[in-house]
Amino acid sequence: MLVGLVYQYKQFTGKLLVKAIYFNMEQTELHKDIFDKHDWEVSLEDFKEIIEANLIPIIDVREPHEVATVRVNAKTYANIPLKEIDTALQMDKVEFLNKYSINKPNKDDPIVLVCRSGRRSNLGLKAFRDCNYLNTRHYNGGTNVWLENYPDEVIRSAT
Repeated sequence: MLVGLVYQYKQFTGKLLVKAIYFNMEQTELHKDIFDKHDWEVSLEDFKEIIEANLIPIIDVREPHEVATVRVNAKTYANIPLKEIDTALQMDKVEFLNKYSINKPNKDDPIVLVCRSGRRSNLGLKAFRDCNYLNTRHYNGGTNVWLENYPDEVIRSAT
């Protein structure tokens, strides 16, 4: 059964634009279950499932030069370095979209953070929650563990 979700964001004109995204209701319930069973972090298996379903934004909190080397192959993905999180979450939706190329999540939207080993994503989690993004989790294994388990499911630089 397909269900439509509506996301609203301001256009340059200041008007609201409504964008409908359709997905399978079973996947939505599954991801709700994943977030309900994890208060702070998601497991490797759940992280893989989240990436495959492409319903929840993955935010990489590493520095851009690290991301340029290798990153998880997630379609709904943004790189927001740890030191930029507070500023990014204060941006309006248009500025956020222009800078990070994804829609700014609402405060109650599910979000998963990732870094190299889990340390920075844990710090990022605290920053998101301090800004009232309470439905945020982090993948504690980071790209290191992801690479060990899924070496073909990453995007690497051409060099």
